[in-house]
Amino acid sequence: LPLEAMLAVVGDKFSTVEGFKPATAQLSDFIYDRLAGSLRVANANITIEGQSAGNVTLDLSDGVGSCLAVQAGGDVTIRNFTLLGHTGLAEKAGSFRMSNGVDSFWACALKSCSAITVTSTERVLIENCHARRMASEAFYCQGAMRTSTNEPRQLTKSLTWLRCSAIDCAANGFNNNDVSENIYLLQSRVDGVGWHAYEGPARFIRLQNNYVRNAGPFTIGDMSHRTEDLHRLGCGQAIVSGNVFEGIGRAEGVAVNHGAGEV
Repeated sequence: LPLEAMLAVVGDKFSTVEGFKPATAQLSDFIYDRLAGSLRVANANITIEGQSAGNVTLDLSDGVGSCLAVQAGGDVTIRNFTLLGHTGLAEKAGSFRMSNGVDSFWACALKSCSAITVTSTERVLIENCHARRMASEAFYCQGAMRTSTNEPRQLTKSLTWLRCSAIDCAANGFNNNDVSENIYLLQSRVDGVGWHAYEGPARFIRLQNNYVRNAGPFTIGDMSHRTEDLHRLGCGQAIVSGNVFEGIGRAEGVAVNHGAGEV
């Protein structure tokens, strides 16, 4: 029988039971979208909200890109989604040193997938969003950076991941690969990721009240470019507190790396 017909049969049988609500009334709450590529939001002030993370799924398992890609814009809120990719921790790709002897190539780029990416959006809140089986960085931010002598017209001034999770992913759980500012990773869960639980050379980072197991470290800094401006503005200034690193699988705690300031 079609689903609607099955639900109607059940509804008829139990319709006299006190408090019973027919399941057909809830069908519109369940959304499952299979994507071939990124859903892009550019130059917007917008809230994108699912009914609940358990009921709204964006599935990129047959595609490439990001389930949601936010570019520029002023004020963006995203909440209540489950986001599925195609490559879990056990299937993660390797990397290799390129012929110049300096740079590396990360093979996950050949067929990438991420949950939510942010590029130079000024203020972003990502809440109750849950990434699974992402080949590349699950939650990723990259864009323009401020220096002591220049401030771009558009850059990320605030990014918050709240009550999110990255589970069974091949690369980083959370990553801001630029010097964006005021980065908050709060009350979130990282369980089974191939690289860092969090990595970033941002300015003014708060990593607080999270749970991590079977993952690489919270990596503060990792600024690979030795720019002179680091002596003026610095990067990697961070507060790390109230987190649980459980010793199941990899348990690498906190790493303070290249270019980090006060931690």
